[in-house]
Amino acid sequence: MSFLNDPELFRELGPNEPWPPDTLPLTDPVTGKRYVPRDNARQNKVKVEAAKTNGGSSNPKPEPEPEPEPQPEPNGSDPNDPSSWIKPPPQPDLGIWYARDIDPTKIPPRRWLLGNSFCRKFLSSLIADGGVGKTALRIAQGLALAAGRSDITNEYVFGGPHRVLFVCFEDDADELNRRIAAAMLHHKVSADDLDDRLMLAVIKGKKLLQMARHGAIKPGELTAWLKRAIVTLKPDHVILDPFVKTHGLEENDNILMDQVCDTLATLAIEYNIGIDAPHHTRKGVHAAGNADEGRGASAVKDAARIVDTLTPMTAQEAEQLGISDRIHIRYDNGKYNLCPAGEARWFRFVGVAIGNTNVDPTYPKGDNVQTVEPWKPPAAFDGLPLAVIKDVFDKIRQGPQPDEFWARNRQAGEDWVGSILTAAGKSKNQAATVVETWIRNDVLKVDDYNSPKRKRASITRVQLNEGKALTILAGLQKTMQQANNP
Repeated sequence: MSFLNDPELFRELGPNEPWPPDTLPLTDPVTGKRYVPRDNARQNKVKVEAAKTNGGSSNPKPEPEPEPEPQPEPNGSDPNDPSSWIKPPPQPDLGIWYARDIDPTKIPPRRWLLGNSFCRKFLSSLIADGGVGKTALRIAQGLALAAGRSDITNEYVFGGPHRVLFVCFEDDADELNRRIAAAMLHHKVSADDLDDRLMLAVIKGKKLLQMARHGAIKPGELTAWLKRAIVTLKPDHVILDPFVKTHGLEENDNILMDQVCDTLATLAIEYNIGIDAPHHTRKGVHAAGNADEGRGASAVKDAARIVDTLTPMTAQEAEQLGISDRIHIRYDNGKYNLCPAGEARWFRFVGVAIGNTNVDPTYPKGDNVQTVEPWKPPAAFDGLPLAVIKDVFDKIRQGPQPDEFWARNRQAGEDWVGSILTAAGKSKNQAATVVETWIRNDVLKVDDYNSPKRKRASITRVQLNEGKALTILAGLQKTMQQANNP
C-alpha cells in the first residue's frame, strides 16, 4: 500500500478541491489521486522516521549537545569581571606567546662582542670602496677580539678574549700573513697574547649558494665547510672578506641576495656567533654613513643588522681639521637597528716593516705593510698653551693697526681676528671655532663699529673682555703648575 493511503499522515483532496497554499502537492502515480499532509503530518512523519532509526521506538534519539568552548576561569578576585579572569595559556605548538607576559627585566641583553660593531646572532657588514682599508680595519678588530684588548681599535671587548675565524677570499696565504703580522707588530700583540684564538683561512672557489641547472639554487661547498669549521673550531665570531666572493649568484637580484644573507644569519643564530661580511660600494661618489652605498641588491643592507661605512677623508674635512695628509679614514654607523647613531670615528694608516729582510736576497728591505690605528682629530683648542693664548690676547688688545679693531667676520681678510690664530698654527676653520667659542663664552665682546679705515663703514668689531681673559689665564697657570708638581 502506498504511504499516501495512510490516513494518519495524509488526506485525499476532492476532485475540484484546490491545492491548499504552502502545501507540497503529492499525487499517487498509480491512481492519480491527490493528497496533502494533515496538520500533524510532519510531526507524525518525524516520529515514524525516528522509529525506523531507533529500532522501533517512536521517541527520536536526542542530538548530542556541542562541547562548550573553553572559558577563562575566575581567579577569585571578581567572578563577574572578565578583566580579572585567568587568560588562556600560550600555544607553544604554534610558536605564539603573549606580549602581556613579557618581563623586560628578565630579557637577556644582546650579546655584543666588540663595541657596536660585532654581536652574536647577527650579521654585520662594513661597506667601503676598494683600497680604502676595510680589510685592514677588520683585521685590527679581529685582533682586538682575539687578544681581548679594547685599545687596539678603541672599541670595548665584551667578555673577551674571543675566538675569531678570519676567512679571506681575495688574498693568498702569504699576503694575509703579512697583514696579520703588521697588525700584531704595530699593536704589540704577541703569539702568547693570542694563543689559538685567531684562526685564518684562504678559500678559493667555494660558494655558500650557487646556481644549478634550470635556474635552481643549491647549497655550495662553502656552507658545509663553514658548518664543519664552526663545529670544530668553535669561534665566537667569523669574518668573511669580502661578501661578493662568498656566493655565485647574481648580486643585483634581491631575492637571491636575501637567500645568501639568510644562510649567514641562520648560521649566526644556530651557532650563537657573530658573522661579518665586508662589502664593496657601488660606482660613484659615496657619502659617509650611507648604508645604501653597497653595490648590488639592497637586500644585503636590509638583511644585515649592523652596517658601517668606511670612507677616505675628503679635502674639505682635511681643511676643517687643519691637516694636510690623506692617510685618514672615517668609520660611521650606517644602520641603527641595534644601537643609536654615534659620532664618526677615525683611523689612520700606519706603515709597518715586518722584518722579512732575510727571506730573499732579491728583496733585502723586506716588506712594509699597512695596518690601521685609532686617530682622534685635533680639537680647535689643542696646541694653545698658556704662552700662546696670552700672546693672542695681547694682539687682540692692540688691534690690527692703530685706532682700528679686529673684525669678527672672515671677509675682513687680514683684519679678521682669526688671523691671529692662523699665524699661531691653526687652520682657518679651527681659528673660526676658537673665535666663536670665545664669543659664546663672553671672552670676546662684539658690537658694530664705524671703521675709519673703511671710510666709516660699519663692521662687527671684536674686543677682549678683560675679566674673562684674566680668569682663563689664571686657570691655565694653575693647570700648568699642577702638571709640573704632581
